[in-house]
Amino acid sequence: TTALLRCVQQMLDDQQLLPSLNELSRKRSTTARFESMLSRSDSMWDLFELCTRIAPTDATTMIVGETGTGKELMARAVHRRSRRQGRFVAANCASVPPELINSELFGHEKGAFTGADRAKKGLVMHADGGTLFLDEIGDMPAEGQQSLLRMLQERRIRPVGSLVEAEVDVRVVAATNVPLDQAVREGRFREDLFYRLDVIRMNVPPLRERPEDILFLFGHFTRQLSRHYGTDALSYSDRFIEALTQYEWPGNVRQLQNLSERLVLSRPGRLLTARDFAKLRHSGGASQAPPKAVDHKASAPQRVDTSLTLEANVSTAIASLEQEYLTAVLRQSSGVIGAAAKRAGISRRTLLRKLKAYGIDKDAFKPE
Repeated sequence: TTALLRCVQQMLDDQQLLPSLNELSRKRSTTARFESMLSRSDSMWDLFELCTRIAPTDATTMIVGETGTGKELMARAVHRRSRRQGRFVAANCASVPPELINSELFGHEKGAFTGADRAKKGLVMHADGGTLFLDEIGDMPAEGQQSLLRMLQERRIRPVGSLVEAEVDVRVVAATNVPLDQAVREGRFREDLFYRLDVIRMNVPPLRERPEDILFLFGHFTRQLSRHYGTDALSYSDRFIEALTQYEWPGNVRQLQNLSERLVLSRPGRLLTARDFAKLRHSGGASQAPPKAVDHKASAPQRVDTSLTLEANVSTAIASLEQEYLTAVLRQSSGVIGAAAKRAGISRRTLLRKLKAYGIDKDAFKPE
């Protein structure tokens, strides 16, 4: 009987979803657009269908994907296709200091701690009736993890310094660029919270696993940007297309979009070659073979050895430019890791890992 009821309920659900699924099929065959995302990849359209099916529910959702794959865009699509009338509110867990995480999420009363000169409503209350997107959830401090677990269990929060609890109606969508299983095993993330968040998991594939999207997205970005800047359209040689599609894109769609903008501004009307790709001054992705440390006080661009293979040329150029970029970000942030990570659009942990790989000493940029 239970199985029969589930079957009937599934049929009813499918009937309600039928218009949305039909619309999805039409858009795939015409515009290849889902919400604000474009793709011709089967794996992405499977994900778009999953988004359409789970969006009307209140199920807590975990979005897993590398940096630059569009996790926040997917979270916004879940919210837009839900029945929730409240706002979409985003928080980057990696950018909030541990001592302020509860205040940021749940608010505080006046005088709750030093510097709290007035009461503040937290992000959870701002998202009441809507969706709270928690990016870089794996970097959430332990204090925040405990409070978030309690909120998910009881649907109630207590602002810092308050004795009064408040009911909340918030759907939580969390995102991480690495699976949390390892963090749970290492004791850095609560297992009970992990299972509360991991009700629905959406795995966003990296760009290198959907090569059909590389040239498609590059063409879209360059046409759009050429119109925006009023520049001549780009044209490409076969070798350029070969380099573009064979590169692994460690920064994914975000890196591809940044590269497109750089080319539109620096090479309008030119026939692009593999040499152009290898010499790009782009800093949006981790290299696979970081170069040796250099003198970061005088970060002059390094020359790429043209005797190397195309793949090595590209890897070395991107690595060099990323190293220069991180150096500039650290200099502008006076060596403060939190501020530098925010400028670079990456988590503190990712930034520290990159600095270690490149042999960059953050203390060298602090004011004397």
